[in-house]
Amino acid sequence: MAERGAPPPERGLTYILALPYSGSSLFALALGNADGFVNLGEMNYLENDLNERRTCSCGALVTECAFWGPLIARAKAERAAGRPMLSFDTSTRLRAVDRRNPSLATRLSLIFGRSLQGIYGTEDLRAYRQDHLGFMKLALEETGSHEVIDAAKNSRRLQVFAEASDLPLRVIAMSRRPVDAFAARIKRARRRNRFYRQALAPAYVFWLLHHYRQMRSALRGIPPRSVYYLNYEDFVSDPKGTEKALSRWYGRSVSFGRTGPADIRLDQTHVYTGNIWITRGTKGAETVTLRPPPKAPDLTRFELAQFRFFALLFPVLRHGLTPRRVRS
Repeated sequence: MAERGAPPPERGLTYILALPYSGSSLFALALGNADGFVNLGEMNYLENDLNERRTCSCGALVTECAFWGPLIARAKAERAAGRPMLSFDTSTRLRAVDRRNPSLATRLSLIFGRSLQGIYGTEDLRAYRQDHLGFMKLALEETGSHEVIDAAKNSRRLQVFAEASDLPLRVIAMSRRPVDAFAARIKRARRRNRFYRQALAPAYVFWLLHHYRQMRSALRGIPPRSVYYLNYEDFVSDPKGTEKALSRWYGRSVSFGRTGPADIRLDQTHVYTGNIWITRGTKGAETVTLRPPPKAPDLTRFELAQFRFFALLFPVLRHGLTPRRVRS
Protein backbone atom coordinates (compact mmCIF):
# COMPACT_ATOMS: atom_id res chain seq x y z
CA MET A 1 0.00 0.00 0.00
CA ALA A 2 1.27 3.49 -0.84
CA GLU A 3 2.29 5.75 2.05
CA ARG A 4 -0.02 8.62 2.97
CA GLY A 5 0.76 11.64 0.83
CA ALA A 6 2.74 9.63 -1.72
CA PRO A 7 1.79 10.02 -5.39
CA PRO A 8 -0.38 7.19 -6.77
CA PRO A 9 1.47 4.46 -8.67
CA GLU A 10 1.86 5.12 -12.37
CA ARG A 11 -0.67 3.20 -14.43
CA GLY A 12 0.84 0.86 -16.98
CA LEU A 13 0.54 -2.13 -19.26
CA THR A 14 2.52 -5.31 -18.64
CA TYR A 15 2.72 -7.39 -21.80
CA ILE A 16 3.79 -11.01 -21.48
CA LEU A 17 5.77 -12.09 -24.53
CA ALA A 18 6.42 -15.80 -24.75
CA LEU A 19 6.33 -18.91 -26.86
CA PRO A 20 3.06 -20.83 -26.89
CA TYR A 21 3.08 -23.58 -24.24
CA SER A 22 5.75 -21.77 -22.26
CA GLY A 23 3.90 -21.50 -18.94
CA SER A 24 3.06 -17.83 -19.50
CA SER A 25 -0.65 -18.27 -18.70
CA LEU A 26 0.22 -19.78 -15.33
CA PHE A 27 2.64 -16.94 -14.63
CA ALA A 28 -0.02 -14.36 -15.58
CA LEU A 29 -2.39 -15.91 -13.02
CA ALA A 30 0.26 -15.55 -10.33
CA LEU A 31 1.17 -11.97 -11.25
CA GLY A 32 -2.53 -11.08 -11.36
CA ASN A 33 -2.71 -11.81 -7.63
CA ALA A 34 -0.30 -8.97 -6.87
CA ASP A 35 -1.82 -5.91 -5.23
CA GLY A 36 -2.76 -3.33 -7.87
CA PHE A 37 -2.46 -5.74 -10.81
CA VAL A 38 -5.34 -7.06 -12.93
CA ASN A 39 -4.87 -9.99 -15.30
CA LEU A 40 -7.27 -9.99 -18.28
CA GLY A 41 -5.83 -13.12 -19.89
CA GLU A 42 -5.12 -13.29 -23.62
CA MET A 43 -6.73 -9.95 -24.39
CA ASN A 44 -6.51 -10.29 -28.15
CA TYR A 45 -9.28 -12.92 -27.98
CA LEU A 46 -11.69 -11.12 -25.63
CA GLU A 47 -14.15 -9.99 -28.31
CA ASN A 48 -14.01 -13.09 -30.46
CA ASP A 49 -14.41 -15.58 -27.59
CA LEU A 50 -17.41 -13.93 -25.94
CA ASN A 51 -20.75 -15.69 -26.27
CA GLU A 52 -23.77 -16.37 -24.08
CA ARG A 53 -22.51 -19.85 -23.14
CA ARG A 54 -18.95 -18.81 -22.29
CA THR A 55 -18.07 -19.15 -18.62
CA CYS A 56 -15.38 -17.40 -16.61
CA SER A 57 -12.74 -19.40 -14.77
CA CYS A 58 -14.68 -18.51 -11.59
CA GLY A 59 -17.50 -20.76 -12.85
CA ALA A 60 -20.09 -18.08 -13.66
CA LEU A 61 -21.34 -17.16 -17.11
CA VAL A 62 -19.24 -14.26 -18.33
CA THR A 63 -22.23 -11.92 -18.59
CA GLU A 64 -23.22 -12.80 -14.99
CA CYS A 65 -19.69 -12.78 -13.58
CA ALA A 66 -19.18 -10.18 -10.86
CA PHE A 67 -15.96 -9.11 -12.58
CA TRP A 68 -16.75 -9.30 -16.31
CA GLY A 69 -20.46 -8.43 -16.29
CA PRO A 70 -20.15 -4.77 -15.17
CA LEU A 71 -16.90 -4.28 -17.10
CA ILE A 72 -18.36 -5.46 -20.42
CA ALA A 73 -21.57 -3.49 -19.87
CA ARG A 74 -19.62 -0.27 -19.34
CA ALA A 75 -17.37 -1.00 -22.33
CA LYS A 76 -20.46 -1.30 -24.55
CA ALA A 77 -21.79 2.00 -23.21
CA GLU A 78 -18.46 3.73 -23.84
CA ARG A 79 -18.34 2.44 -27.40
CA ALA A 80 -21.94 3.54 -28.01
CA ALA A 81 -20.86 7.01 -26.90
CA GLY A 82 -18.23 7.02 -29.64
CA ARG A 83 -15.12 6.38 -27.55
CA PRO A 84 -12.38 3.97 -28.72
CA MET A 85 -13.28 0.67 -27.09
CA LEU A 86 -13.67 -3.07 -27.70
CA SER A 87 -17.14 -3.81 -29.02
CA PHE A 88 -17.96 -7.05 -27.16
CA ASP A 89 -20.44 -7.92 -29.87
CA THR A 90 -20.86 -11.71 -29.85
CA SER A 91 -20.62 -11.74 -33.66
CA THR A 92 -17.21 -10.01 -33.67
CA ARG A 93 -14.52 -11.93 -35.52
CA LEU A 94 -10.82 -11.87 -34.80
CA ARG A 95 -9.12 -8.82 -36.22
CA ALA A 96 -6.52 -9.48 -38.90
CA VAL A 97 -3.47 -9.11 -36.65
CA ASP A 98 -4.84 -11.75 -34.26
CA ARG A 99 -6.05 -14.42 -36.68
CA ARG A 100 -5.05 -17.86 -35.48
CA ASN A 101 -4.53 -19.16 -39.01
CA PRO A 102 -3.32 -16.31 -41.26
CA SER A 103 -3.12 -16.83 -44.98
CA LEU A 104 0.02 -18.21 -46.61
CA ALA A 105 0.70 -14.78 -48.14
CA THR A 106 0.56 -13.16 -44.69
CA ARG A 107 2.82 -15.84 -43.20
CA LEU A 108 5.40 -15.34 -45.92
CA SER A 109 5.23 -11.55 -45.56
CA LEU A 110 5.94 -11.87 -41.83
CA ILE A 111 8.78 -14.33 -42.39
CA PHE A 112 10.46 -12.03 -44.90
CA GLY A 113 10.14 -8.98 -42.68
CA ARG A 114 7.46 -6.87 -44.35
CA SER A 115 6.16 -4.15 -42.01
CA LEU A 116 2.89 -4.62 -40.14
CA GLN A 117 1.59 -1.45 -41.76
CA GLY A 118 2.27 -2.93 -45.17
CA ILE A 119 0.46 -6.15 -44.26
CA TYR A 120 -2.50 -4.94 -42.23
CA GLY A 121 -2.85 -1.24 -43.08
CA THR A 122 -1.97 1.80 -40.97
CA GLU A 123 -5.56 2.81 -40.19
CA ASP A 124 -6.64 -0.69 -39.13
CA LEU A 125 -3.67 -0.95 -36.80
CA ARG A 126 -4.38 2.46 -35.30
CA ALA A 127 -8.02 1.55 -34.61
CA TYR A 128 -6.93 -1.81 -33.19
CA ARG A 129 -4.48 -0.12 -30.82
CA GLN A 130 -6.91 2.58 -29.69
CA ASP A 131 -9.76 0.13 -29.01
CA HIS A 132 -7.62 -2.23 -26.95
CA LEU A 133 -5.87 0.52 -25.02
CA GLY A 134 -9.25 2.12 -24.37
CA PHE A 135 -10.48 -1.09 -22.78
CA MET A 136 -7.29 -1.51 -20.75
CA LYS A 137 -7.68 1.97 -19.27
CA LEU A 138 -11.33 1.24 -18.53
CA ALA A 139 -10.37 -1.99 -16.74
CA LEU A 140 -7.81 -0.12 -14.63
CA GLU A 141 -10.38 2.49 -13.71
CA GLU A 142 -13.13 0.00 -12.90
CA THR A 143 -10.92 -2.25 -10.76
CA GLY A 144 -8.86 0.49 -9.13
CA SER A 145 -5.69 -1.19 -10.36
CA HIS A 146 -2.50 0.44 -11.59
CA GLU A 147 -1.16 -2.32 -13.86
CA VAL A 148 -3.08 -4.30 -16.47
CA ILE A 149 -1.63 -7.65 -17.60
CA ASP A 150 -2.04 -8.74 -21.21
CA ALA A 151 -1.05 -12.41 -21.55
CA ALA A 152 -1.57 -12.51 -25.33
CA LYS A 153 2.06 -13.54 -26.07
CA ASN A 154 1.55 -12.46 -29.71
CA SER A 155 4.68 -10.75 -31.09
CA ARG A 156 2.75 -8.78 -33.71
CA ARG A 157 0.38 -7.37 -31.09
CA LEU A 158 3.31 -6.20 -28.97
CA GLN A 159 4.77 -4.38 -31.97
CA VAL A 160 1.47 -2.53 -32.44
CA PHE A 161 1.54 -1.26 -28.84
CA ALA A 162 5.27 -0.50 -28.92
CA GLU A 163 4.73 1.90 -31.82
CA ALA A 164 2.41 4.15 -29.81
CA SER A 165 0.85 3.67 -26.38
CA ASP A 166 -0.43 6.20 -23.86
CA LEU A 167 0.00 3.54 -21.16
CA PRO A 168 3.64 2.98 -20.15
CA LEU A 169 4.61 -0.37 -21.66
CA ARG A 170 6.53 -3.00 -19.74
CA VAL A 171 7.38 -6.39 -21.24
CA ILE A 172 8.05 -9.66 -19.45
CA ALA A 173 9.84 -11.87 -21.97
CA MET A 174 9.31 -15.40 -20.76
CA SER A 175 11.63 -18.17 -21.81
CA ARG A 176 11.56 -21.93 -21.44
CA ARG A 177 14.08 -24.65 -22.24
CA PRO A 178 13.70 -25.10 -26.02
CA VAL A 179 13.41 -28.88 -25.74
CA ASP A 180 10.52 -28.50 -23.26
CA ALA A 181 8.75 -26.00 -25.51
CA PHE A 182 9.19 -28.39 -28.42
CA ALA A 183 7.90 -31.33 -26.37
CA ALA A 184 4.83 -29.33 -25.27
CA ARG A 185 4.02 -28.50 -28.89
CA ILE A 186 4.46 -32.12 -29.97
CA LYS A 187 2.23 -33.27 -27.09
CA ARG A 188 -0.57 -30.99 -28.32
CA ALA A 189 -0.11 -32.22 -31.90
CA ARG A 190 -0.40 -35.85 -30.78
CA ARG A 191 -3.56 -35.09 -28.85
CA ARG A 192 -5.39 -32.81 -31.29
CA ASN A 193 -4.04 -33.51 -34.78
CA ARG A 194 -5.08 -36.92 -36.08
CA PHE A 195 -2.71 -36.49 -39.02
CA TYR A 196 0.36 -36.07 -36.85
CA ARG A 197 3.21 -38.49 -37.55
CA GLN A 198 6.77 -38.50 -36.22
CA ALA A 199 8.00 -37.63 -39.70
CA LEU A 200 6.43 -34.19 -39.20
CA ALA A 201 8.66 -33.40 -36.20
CA PRO A 202 11.05 -31.18 -38.24
CA ALA A 203 8.13 -28.89 -39.11
CA TYR A 204 7.56 -28.27 -35.41
CA VAL A 205 11.24 -27.48 -34.91
CA PHE A 206 10.90 -24.78 -37.57
CA TRP A 207 7.70 -23.60 -35.87
CA LEU A 208 9.74 -23.04 -32.73
CA LEU A 209 12.54 -21.26 -34.59
CA HIS A 210 10.05 -18.98 -36.32
CA HIS A 211 8.54 -17.93 -32.99
CA TYR A 212 11.98 -17.11 -31.60
CA ARG A 213 12.62 -14.93 -34.63
CA GLN A 214 9.31 -13.09 -34.17
CA MET A 215 9.99 -12.48 -30.50
CA ARG A 216 13.40 -11.00 -31.27
CA SER A 217 11.87 -8.72 -33.86
CA ALA A 218 9.20 -7.49 -31.42
CA LEU A 219 11.75 -6.69 -28.70
CA ARG A 220 13.88 -4.50 -30.96
CA GLY A 221 11.51 -1.59 -30.45
CA ILE A 222 11.40 -1.87 -26.62
CA PRO A 223 13.86 0.05 -24.39
CA PRO A 224 16.01 -2.49 -22.47
CA ARG A 225 14.98 -1.03 -19.10
CA SER A 226 11.34 -1.87 -19.94
CA VAL A 227 12.02 -5.57 -20.49
CA TYR A 228 12.28 -8.21 -17.77
CA TYR A 229 13.60 -11.63 -18.80
CA LEU A 230 12.02 -14.50 -16.91
CA ASN A 231 12.84 -18.18 -17.10
CA TYR A 232 9.89 -20.49 -16.56
CA GLU A 233 12.13 -22.88 -14.65
CA ASP A 234 13.12 -20.11 -12.21
CA PHE A 235 9.49 -19.11 -11.70
CA VAL A 236 8.24 -22.60 -10.78
CA SER A 237 11.29 -23.63 -8.75
CA ASP A 238 11.72 -20.37 -6.82
CA PRO A 239 8.52 -18.27 -6.86
CA LYS A 240 9.61 -16.33 -3.77
CA GLY A 241 12.85 -15.31 -5.46
CA THR A 242 10.92 -14.32 -8.59
CA GLU A 243 8.62 -12.13 -6.49
CA LYS A 244 11.64 -10.30 -5.04
CA ALA A 245 13.26 -9.80 -8.44
CA LEU A 246 10.04 -8.46 -9.96
CA SER A 247 9.52 -6.15 -6.97
CA ARG A 248 12.90 -4.57 -7.66
CA TRP A 249 12.10 -4.23 -11.37
CA TYR A 250 8.67 -2.64 -10.86
CA GLY A 251 9.82 -0.54 -7.93
CA ARG A 252 6.88 -1.77 -5.82
CA SER A 253 5.95 -4.91 -3.99
CA VAL A 254 4.91 -7.92 -6.10
CA SER A 255 3.33 -10.96 -4.47
CA PHE A 256 1.88 -13.99 -6.25
CA GLY A 257 -0.73 -14.66 -3.56
CA ARG A 258 1.01 -17.83 -2.43
CA THR A 259 -0.73 -19.96 0.20
CA GLY A 260 2.32 -22.23 0.51
CA PRO A 261 5.88 -22.37 -0.84
CA ALA A 262 4.63 -23.23 -4.36
CA ASP A 263 0.82 -22.88 -4.12
CA ILE A 264 -0.80 -20.01 -6.02
CA ARG A 265 -4.29 -18.72 -5.25
CA LEU A 266 -6.97 -19.04 -7.94
CA ASP A 267 -10.07 -17.94 -6.03
CA GLN A 268 -9.79 -14.34 -7.27
CA THR A 269 -9.03 -15.25 -10.89
CA HIS A 270 -11.39 -14.17 -13.69
CA VAL A 271 -10.25 -15.34 -17.14
CA TYR A 272 -12.32 -16.64 -20.04
CA THR A 273 -9.90 -16.62 -22.98
CA GLY A 274 -6.80 -18.55 -23.94
CA ASN A 275 -5.41 -21.64 -22.26
CA ILE A 276 -8.09 -24.35 -21.91
CA TRP A 277 -6.54 -25.52 -18.65
CA ILE A 278 -7.35 -22.10 -17.15
CA THR A 279 -10.75 -21.50 -18.71
CA ARG A 280 -12.04 -25.02 -17.97
CA GLY A 281 -9.67 -27.01 -15.81
CA THR A 282 -9.37 -24.57 -12.88
CA LYS A 283 -13.10 -24.08 -12.21
CA GLY A 284 -13.77 -24.53 -8.53
CA ALA A 285 -10.06 -24.86 -7.68
CA GLU A 286 -8.74 -22.58 -4.96
CA THR A 287 -5.03 -23.07 -5.64
CA VAL A 288 -2.59 -24.49 -8.16
CA THR A 289 0.78 -25.97 -7.26
CA LEU A 290 3.83 -24.96 -9.28
CA ARG A 291 5.79 -27.98 -10.42
CA PRO A 292 9.14 -28.01 -12.26
CA PRO A 293 9.04 -29.68 -15.69
CA PRO A 294 10.24 -33.28 -15.93
CA LYS A 295 13.96 -33.68 -16.54
CA ALA A 296 13.37 -35.95 -19.54
CA PRO A 297 11.02 -34.50 -22.21
CA ASP A 298 8.22 -36.73 -23.48
CA LEU A 299 9.64 -37.30 -26.96
CA THR A 300 10.34 -40.36 -29.06
CA ARG A 301 13.91 -41.04 -30.14
CA PHE A 302 13.17 -39.75 -33.63
CA GLU A 303 11.53 -36.54 -32.36
CA LEU A 304 14.43 -35.88 -30.00
CA ALA A 305 16.95 -36.60 -32.77
CA GLN A 306 15.22 -34.03 -35.01
CA PHE A 307 15.37 -31.46 -32.24
CA ARG A 308 19.06 -32.09 -31.62
CA PHE A 309 19.84 -31.93 -35.34
CA PHE A 310 18.74 -28.28 -35.42
CA ALA A 311 19.90 -27.45 -31.87
CA LEU A 312 22.89 -25.42 -33.06
CA LEU A 313 20.47 -22.79 -34.38
CA PHE A 314 18.79 -22.16 -31.02
CA PRO A 315 21.57 -20.14 -29.34
CA VAL A 316 21.70 -17.87 -32.39
CA LEU A 317 17.95 -17.25 -32.57
CA ARG A 318 17.53 -16.99 -28.81
CA HIS A 319 20.24 -14.32 -28.50
CA GLY A 320 18.58 -11.24 -27.07
CA LEU A 321 15.64 -13.20 -25.62
CA THR A 322 17.25 -14.41 -22.41
CA PRO A 323 19.83 -13.11 -19.93
CA ARG A 324 23.38 -14.08 -20.75
CA ARG A 325 23.55 -16.40 -17.76
CA VAL A 326 20.79 -18.57 -19.21
CA ARG A 327 21.86 -21.47 -21.38
CA SER A 328 19.85 -23.61 -23.75
